[in-house]
Amino acid sequence: MTEHIITSNVSSLTSSDGHLTELDPFDLTDCAGDFAGDFDMDAANGDYYESCCEALAAVRPEWSLLKNAEVVGPVDSPDLSEDERETLGELFDTIDVTAILQRHTI
Repeated sequence: MTEHIITSNVSSLTSSDGHLTELDPFDLTDCAGDFAGDFDMDAANGDYYESCCEALAAVRPEWSLLKNAEVVGPVDSPDLSEDERETLGELFDTIDVTAILQRHTI
C-alpha cells in the first residue's frame, strides 16, 4: 500500500479554515507558562503527541501522525467528513493537558 501526505499540519484537520501554524503543535510549553521549568517538558510533549496519535487513530486508524505534525495515509483515503472533523476536534479537546503535565512534575 502506497502512503502519501494527507496534510502537512494536523491542526488543519479540525478547522474548516485549515489554519496552519509554524509552532510545534505538540509543545506544551505555552500551556505550562511560567511553570515550564517545573516539568519534564520533553516527556510531557511526548505524552501529548501520543494522545494526539490515539485520537487520530480513533477516527482514522489507517492514518499516522508524524512528529513533524504531518498526517500520512493510504493514497486512496477520502477526506474527513464533517462528522469526522468534529469528532477529531472533540477528541483533541478532551486530552487532559493538566494531567499530562502533572505526571511529569520534576
